Amino acid sequence: MPYSPVAWCARFRHRYSTRPLTWKVAMRRPIALVVIALGTLLLLLAPLLRWFVYPQVAVVPHDTETTTVSFGEDIRILDIAAVLAGRTAVERVTDITSTRGTVSLVGELPESASNDDVAVWHTVVNNADARDMTISATESIVAFDRHTGAGVPGYNQAVNGEPVEHEGQILKFPFGTEKRDYEFWDANILATQPAVYDGEEEIDGLTVYRFVQSIQPTVVDRLDVPGGLAGVDQDAVEVERVYSNVRTLWVEPNTGVIIRGQEEQDSILRYEGEEIAKVTDGALAYTDETVASLIDEYSGTASQLNLIRNTLPLVALIAGLVLLAAGILLLRERGPRRASGRHAESDSPDDSGGESDGASILDFERRERAG
Repeated sequence: MPYSPVAWCARFRHRYSTRPLTWKVAMRRPIALVVIALGTLLLLLAPLLRWFVYPQVAVVPHDTETTTVSFGEDIRILDIAAVLAGRTAVERVTDITSTRGTVSLVGELPESASNDDVAVWHTVVNNADARDMTISATESIVAFDRHTGAGVPGYNQAVNGEPVEHEGQILKFPFGTEKRDYEFWDANILATQPAVYDGEEEIDGLTVYRFVQSIQPTVVDRLDVPGGLAGVDQDAVEVERVYSNVRTLWVEPNTGVIIRGQEEQDSILRYEGEEIAKVTDGALAYTDETVASLIDEYSGTASQLNLIRNTLPLVALIAGLVLLAAGILLLRERGPRRASGRHAESDSPDDSGGESDGASILDFERRERAG
């Protein structure tokens, strides 16, 4: 075929005008692979945060040292001095302040100290009247799982020097507390009773779960008292101390910390099935200062735990799925312009048997000469 400058220019323009598009299509594959890799990494990170990182940070610290104060007005109590003096009026009404101090036992004795899995706490509860005179006191050594807050056996646990194996939730609830019932320890009956989930609410902007534990009248002790207290003509008689309580606990669910506590106790002395005196009758609850202090101390930790356990894994999962889908679409996508370019090139003057724009122009030139 004769040389045609017009046809040569057309072929040159067609071939080299597709090069920018060819470069874009070539770059699409490595970009898609990078996007897929990032998506896969995020999908792996989601369960890693939830089931590996979270359990490492959701543990009770070793260096725990806390104080909580509860207060109750007009509590009716048994006046021990009046009982011993043989007086008939043995009850009195007073305000009561209950102070609980707790400290971790770390490195004290190998068999009774905290370790990586178990926390051992020494806790003392002192109940004082309006004159700041101690009415009663309880000293305990408790051991519990650092993740779940549930009691474990061993570690020289005791209540007032007597060996006791604590069970259930003792001083806190699990990290990631759920909306269900839990067995909660009671130091008076030395056993657990269900703490029933009773709803969700907010305390000063902090979300808490409310649990209610009802302890039915239970004989917790037998003791000798002057016969006159029971209305009998004897020097001493044995009576039963019967205890009941309605305990309400407001728990921050991420940390399992009890933010507010309240007890409505009714403890009596009973002789031959009849109540003869009140031991304790009234309600005590955490003071506002104690609640504010606990919120200030644990709200930041609660937010961090929620971020690691829930928010970040969910964000990583969604972002990972989106990136993975986008990468696969990029990898599978074809460049329609590139395909049409190859088709046009196959129909160029070299492959079309001379039926090209250049041939048409030459025919037009011949017709002009003939004319």
